[in-house]
Amino acid sequence: MQSKNDSGNLLEWLGAPQCENVVSFVIAFIGRELVAQFVGAAVAIRDNEEPNLFLNDNKDGQIAAPNERVPLQVRHYNEALRRCIGWRRRKDFLFGYHTDNEEEGCTPAKRLKSDDGEVSQPT
Repeated sequence: MQSKNDSGNLLEWLGAPQCENVVSFVIAFIGRELVAQFVGAAVAIRDNEEPNLFLNDNKDGQIAAPNERVPLQVRHYNEALRRCIGWRRRKDFLFGYHTDNEEEGCTPAKRLKSDDGEVSQPT
């Protein structure tokens, strides 16, 4: 396993052609932010769930005692994805919240439609 300093260029590791350093920096930044948002959402879900609702594994792989702090489980990540509106609508965690201009048109007074079907004017 390489350390962060030995990892080299992200685009080179991905097999992409050479490009400006700023492009590599921006892509790496977006990747780090995406992972941080995803893990942060999973941590918030773990911290807010009922403590005795699930059988949790502790760090040693054993069943955790009630109210024992447990590592993130797969269900926490699945729930983070399930709660993400962009993922539900378009299977896109990062940019799924936004609509394409070609699909929806780009009008400033566009009406907003919520998940429950109510239509409202933007503020």
